Amino acid sequence: MWVTKFFYLLLAGIAYLFFCLYLPQFSAYLLLSILLLPLGFFLAAHLCGRKLQAEISLSERETHLQESCCCTVSLKNPTWLPIGTVTFFLSVENTTLHLGNQQEMQTSIAPRDTMQLEIPLVPSHCGQVRVTLHQCRIYDGIHLFSHRKRLNTSAVFTVLPGVPAPPVTDAGTQHGDATVMQPTTEPEEFLGVRDYRSGDRMRTIHWKLSSRFPEPVVREYGIPQKAPVAVGFLYALPDGMQDPGSSLDAMLEALLAAVSYFCENGDCVTVILCRVDQRRSETLTAANDLLPMLETLLESPPDTDAAGCLSILEESGDKITCCICGGGVRDIPAETVFTAAAGVPGQTTIAAGTAAKTVYQKLSDTEGGAL
Repeated sequence: MWVTKFFYLLLAGIAYLFFCLYLPQFSAYLLLSILLLPLGFFLAAHLCGRKLQAEISLSERETHLQESCCCTVSLKNPTWLPIGTVTFFLSVENTTLHLGNQQEMQTSIAPRDTMQLEIPLVPSHCGQVRVTLHQCRIYDGIHLFSHRKRLNTSAVFTVLPGVPAPPVTDAGTQHGDATVMQPTTEPEEFLGVRDYRSGDRMRTIHWKLSSRFPEPVVREYGIPQKAPVAVGFLYALPDGMQDPGSSLDAMLEALLAAVSYFCENGDCVTVILCRVDQRRSETLTAANDLLPMLETLLESPPDTDAAGCLSILEESGDKITCCICGGGVRDIPAETVFTAAAGVPGQTTIAAGTAAKTVYQKLSDTEGGAL
């Protein structure tokens, strides 16, 4: 703009010089036009700036880590004047981790037209992400004047971790009756006897009791109900961590891996999320059932008092089978503890990208066998 103003003032000075030296009628008209032209550009820039309408929308309300979310910025010019250049600032902030960046973009808009810009966003960490369209600057056709318009249009989406798949085991697959005859780690529980029905196996007949009844009776078995499994999650990151985003990603990945492991094992899984308060999930049958609860949890940033979160977990009175934390706490009442920060003996360190593999391996070793 400063270059444009310099050349425009130089042109006005030359026209004024011709007007003073020669005083022709053409020079007078030229000088008058040069002096009135800025007023037209000024009015055009401010008129388009006041009438400009801006909206922002997202293709997804929630997405997974490393998946793209399309952000659409719509700029509408309802006037009959073209907008040569409009610049705006788009900020992307992870409000959970207080991390963000801002970039400047520009485009042009024809009269009575709407310009839509599709911007792909690939989040690098989990959390709630707010995309905000800040102030716009509208320039006239020759960049002589501009109009600044403050905007506060924003949209929010949540970045959740992907549900890790259980590791592939080397155990062969058997078919037919051989599969039924294989011993299981969970023995069946004898429930009683019932009348014989067509299709029952001969070996299930209770011959001793059948001699007392006119019809044979068979033994009836059922799979005993699994003991409940409580998974603790300390939603806290100590101050001064080098990379809080990677630590939070590792914690969430480990949490979903632990839930997935126990659900695949047929356990009755309950997750206790500890922050300022305690949030207990319903009995989970799959790791995907936990995602809505995590979406609500990520609306607020992690606590900095890990010891306070641990006290909430201890007050719950549950027998914690597995606990996931960010670090900085000791003597966690859990059979297995995963932490995103190393330094505490007896706790298994996890890292983003490999946390699921670490959790599966550790739990498999603890339970005495892989999935």
